[in-house]
Amino acid sequence: TLTPEGVDHVEHRRLTRAMLARGQRVFSFTYHSPSLEPGNTPYVCDAAELGVFLDRFDRYFDYFLGEVGGRVTTLRELRALLSAGRAAGESANS
Repeated sequence: TLTPEGVDHVEHRRLTRAMLARGQRVFSFTYHSPSLEPGNTPYVCDAAELGVFLDRFDRYFDYFLGEVGGRVTTLRELRALLSAGRAAGESANS
């Protein structure tokens, strides 16, 4: 799981590369919704920090979708993909 809370772009890239090298193929980018309102969390204390916080989203998604070739999916689509993969693996083992 990746988060924009307290993590910069360099760290996001490093973590993503390490996870990919270990075979990780499903990534989630999560945050606490109160961070979208300045003053609710220590990660976003004012409007300037909110701009930095939101920029982390843009930079990471540009990197992940562009350089890494990742793609976005819903939980429902992910579940279907994983179920199909499991079914294919069961068929191959039969």
